[in-house]
Amino acid sequence: MLNLVPFTDVGSNFDAKLSVRPNGTVGVSSGALKRFKLLDEDSYIVMHYDKEAQIVGVKPTRDKSVPGATKLIIRYPRENSQQKQPSGHFSAKAFLQFHDIPYKGQRTQSFDAEWSDEYDMILFDLGKPRDVSRGKKEISEPLADAPEKLAPSQPEPLAPPAIHSEPQPPRIQDNEPF
Repeated sequence: MLNLVPFTDVGSNFDAKLSVRPNGTVGVSSGALKRFKLLDEDSYIVMHYDKEAQIVGVKPTRDKSVPGATKLIIRYPRENSQQKQPSGHFSAKAFLQFHDIPYKGQRTQSFDAEWSDEYDMILFDLGKPRDVSRGKKEISEPLADAPEKLAPSQPEPLAPPAIHSEPQPPRIQDNEPF
C-alpha cells in the first residue's frame, strides 16, 4: 500500500541558492534556509574558501563564539507584503575583500548551493553563476570576466523621416468617427 502524502506548500520555493550582492552581503534563498535547516534557531555561519577551485564553503553553527562566526539575519515576510517566504543574508564584505572576490560594481550573482557531507558545510562554486533571465540577457559566465555585458547599451539612432514627393492620404486617428 502506498503512503501518499499531500503537498501543501504551494507557492513555496525550495531552490537552494546563495547570492553575492554588490553591497558585500550574501543572500540566502528561502529554499536554502529550508533545505539546510537554518530557520530552526539562531544561526551563525563561518565562511571558507578554496581559491584554486573557486569554491566557497558556508558552515552553519549555533555557537556565536566560534572564530569567524557571522550572524545569519532572517527576514520574515510582513503581513501585507508581496514577499511570501522568509529570506536571509549575512555580511561577507571582509571575506570578499580578503580573498579578492569581486563584488563592488557587479550585478548580484546567484549560485546553486549544495550540502557537502564530506566537508559538513554548504558549498557553492564562484565559477558557475546561475543564469539570470528576469527580462535581461542570460549570463552564464562570471560577470567579472565579461565587462562588456555590464556596459549600458546605446539606443539605435532614429532614421530621418522619409520625404515623399507625392501627397500622402491623411491618417485616421483612433478616436475619429468613420
